[in-house]
Amino acid sequence: MLKQASWLLALSAAAVVQVTSAVPVEAAYPEKPVKIILPYPPGGSTDVFIRTVAQYLEPALGQTIVIVNMTGAGGAVGMLEAMNSRPDGYTVGMYLTNTEVAQAVGVAAFTNDDFDPACHVGDIFLTLTAKGDGPYETLDDYRKAAEANSGEVGLAMGVGSLAQFAAGMVADEMGVELKQVNAGNGAEKKAAVLGGHVDALIEPTPGVIGPHKDGQLRILAVFSPERLSFAPELPTGKEQGVDLVLSQANGFFFPNGTPDEAVDTFCDALGSLGENAEFQAKMEQVNLIWNFMEGEEYEAFVDQTHEEIMEIGKKLGY
Repeated sequence: MLKQASWLLALSAAAVVQVTSAVPVEAAYPEKPVKIILPYPPGGSTDVFIRTVAQYLEPALGQTIVIVNMTGAGGAVGMLEAMNSRPDGYTVGMYLTNTEVAQAVGVAAFTNDDFDPACHVGDIFLTLTAKGDGPYETLDDYRKAAEANSGEVGLAMGVGSLAQFAAGMVADEMGVELKQVNAGNGAEKKAAVLGGHVDALIEPTPGVIGPHKDGQLRILAVFSPERLSFAPELPTGKEQGVDLVLSQANGFFFPNGTPDEAVDTFCDALGSLGENAEFQAKMEQVNLIWNFMEGEEYEAFVDQTHEEIMEIGKKLGY
């Protein structure tokens, strides 16, 4: 059983990752717009986050950022498109914890050897959330109910998703048997809880903080290392005896063979946003905690995340 997972904080497609040689950087990278491929549809929390990043990254990089939403196969279409793009620095892919989940469940048509990790922006932490007017006011209430009714207290997730992996870790750390319900995506999970069909759900902070503030839902715990600066009233799992840190990591990768000069220029521009107070305030608005990493530090983070997610996948029977 893993504690303090490093993922503080892409599914299958019929494609083969191309082996490409490095393409020389042109005179003064970047000389033209840089494309970021987002493997999810417009309007979601990840889309909002990356467009906010792009707004501030453009002046830091000195070039236009073009966001391309490329959906399909649970993210695999967009990721493979980025991996197979010309390695000249002008196409960037998004590395998310889901990248590792897809490999762990055995449906990804790629491995971590098929892309070049570049730099990490930060983390969006996961929550365990119940109905606002339901019987659970604290995580301890939920745990006691699960202890008294083994296998009957429900937790909504989606099979093959990050939420399923998190749900398994929560049950393991609590030492209880939960009724894990394959409710689907975020909206479907929330509907199941609001309708009284499932006791609680696993969901990233952006998807539940609004309904929490409105009283429709109640965040029983956020699985962050400490209370969130933008929502200090939310108790962590750790302070309630569930010693887990679970998040959706958000970072970038380049196609294999991309020149170091291009990767370094991109990441240096991104890293400079750590000193931008306005940008940091915007990150809090989208519920992201800034945690910049690059180079060997980020590569080690990706490797460790891969190992941990694969281990959890085995425990879940994948």
